[in-house]
Amino acid sequence: VVKDSTGFENSAEVKRLKENLTDDFIVSGHSYFIIASNLSQAETDKIVNNTIDRAVDCFYNDYFSAKPTEATTIFLFKDDKTYRYWAKKLYDDDDLSRFGYYKPSDRTMLMNINTGTGTLVHEMTHALVRYDFPDIPSWFNEGLGSLYERCSLNDKMILGYVNWRLPALQDAISDSSYTSLDKLTKTDYNQFYGYNSDVNYSQARYLCMYLQEQGLLR
Repeated sequence: VVKDSTGFENSAEVKRLKENLTDDFIVSGHSYFIIASNLSQAETDKIVNNTIDRAVDCFYNDYFSAKPTEATTIFLFKDDKTYRYWAKKLYDDDDLSRFGYYKPSDRTMLMNINTGTGTLVHEMTHALVRYDFPDIPSWFNEGLGSLYERCSLNDKMILGYVNWRLPALQDAISDSSYTSLDKLTKTDYNQFYGYNSDVNYSQARYLCMYLQEQGLLR
């Protein structure tokens, strides 16, 4: 990844963020993103180099070709307290996942990075796929994103591994409450995120993992 190749370092959004955040935040343009972090410089650099840059390299090697035309802001919050405080102050959000979330309309990701970097890669998938596959169906968007909640990023190849979503799928199989794959892949936005969404996420994730293991996902 060519650092700051998109000119976001001196963008108006960087200036706006610096004016609205406290002095403990590091704000800078990087690759296709604007990074705003209240971690130390060393901790921020580690996440940028080991997770963000490597994920971008993997995505554009394995899947995507269309590049972002606008910056996505990534907030890296050091703990739950500052994550919730700034989500409320900046966006009036208070019903939050403890891990982090993506606001596509604002091109913004808010991460409680104290919980790890899995959700960061998940949300990066959404932020980048929208340029390459604008009409991606919800099941595939979330299946692909959640596949990378636990993954490796080596040699420009991304691989998802079994994670905490498996028991929900196993339970649904045991009690026959799962959705057929034919029905899952025809769900619209409201159906996917509505009733039984946890199981829908799990099924979509492990369908993508099956395709990965069969060499068919790419």
